[in-house]
Amino acid sequence: AGYFYRMRQGSLMHSDEGDKNFQFFRVCERIKIQEYDMGHDRWALKWGNKIVWGILSEYLAAKRKKDRESCYHFRRMMMTEIRHPLYRQLPGRTKLLFYGCFYFPPFRILWTMKQRFTGNLG
Repeated sequence: AGYFYRMRQGSLMHSDEGDKNFQFFRVCERIKIQEYDMGHDRWALKWGNKIVWGILSEYLAAKRKKDRESCYHFRRMMMTEIRHPLYRQLPGRTKLLFYGCFYFPPFRILWTMKQRFTGNLG
C-alpha cells in the first residue's frame, strides 16, 4: 500500500529552521492564550514556561550565530511574554535568568557555559 505525499513550496517542512522555530512559538502562544482564557492557569503557565525557555535558548543561539534579525524577533517575543499576566507567576529564578540573558552579558556567558556542559547547544 502506498500513499500520496504532496510537496509544496512554503510548507513548514520545507522552510528553514528559523521559520520552524517562529511557527512553534506561535502555536505554543495560541495554546497558552486559549488555556488562560478558559481559566486553566496551571496549563497556561506550563505553556508559558515552555515559551520562555524556548525563546531564551533560541535567542542565545541566534546571538552566538550573530543573526541580528532573529535576535530582534526573539527580543520582541520576550517583551510580549513579560507583559502577559502569567509572567508574574513564573518562578523568580526563571524571570531573572530570562530577563538577565537579554540585558546583562554575564548572564549570557553563564547560560552558554551551562549549555556547553550539558550538551544543549543549539
